Amino acid sequence: MEVIHVKSFSISNYLILSLMIAILSGCQSPEKPVADPTGWKAHAFEGEIRGDNYSEHIYVDEEKFEVSRKAVVRGLTMRTIIEGDSQRVSTRVIWLLPNGQEHQDPPIEGDKASTRRLLEDYKTRYLKIIENNREILEEGAKQTISFCGREAYQVSRGRELVVVDALTGIILARYRAVTGSAPQLDRQLVYARWRLQRSRERGYYEIQCRQ
Repeated sequence: MEVIHVKSFSISNYLILSLMIAILSGCQSPEKPVADPTGWKAHAFEGEIRGDNYSEHIYVDEEKFEVSRKAVVRGLTMRTIIEGDSQRVSTRVIWLLPNGQEHQDPPIEGDKASTRRLLEDYKTRYLKIIENNREILEEGAKQTISFCGREAYQVSRGRELVVVDALTGIILARYRAVTGSAPQLDRQLVYARWRLQRSRERGYYEIQCRQ
């Protein structure tokens, strides 16, 4: 009789534990679109940047980052992939040859100090920017403009004109100064998506800019 009692007790505990896990899992809401990310914490970012002859895809979260850049160099397509976390960073360069085959250069490994510095730099630039956007926007003189249908600030930095999004603080575009003519667009953010969290709420915020 005692053995049967122990078995029944174990099964009951298992059922109760399963029920508790299901309830706790249900307490965390699914991701929803957020109209204003102010007050939220960003824990992941994905974006795409385009320039004159290159495109760049960026992914950053709390633990790692990956930057994949495609450019045309001397008539050949070159892909540069930088991957890193808190322990290591590596850079791979892949060439697309005229015959359609790929050639990969030997990967380059970074030291631990530069790895941590690079991860923190990407987190500051793309994750912490949501929390610190007010401080960023207060830096330097600026002019209010409309860019991609969004309120933005145009800031002069040396020979560059930088367009900063008023809501998130992320750089939407960079223009280079050209003597005797209008500034030329150097690079532009075409897509950005943050995964956000506030208490038990989960959300996301997107920017699309393909003008």
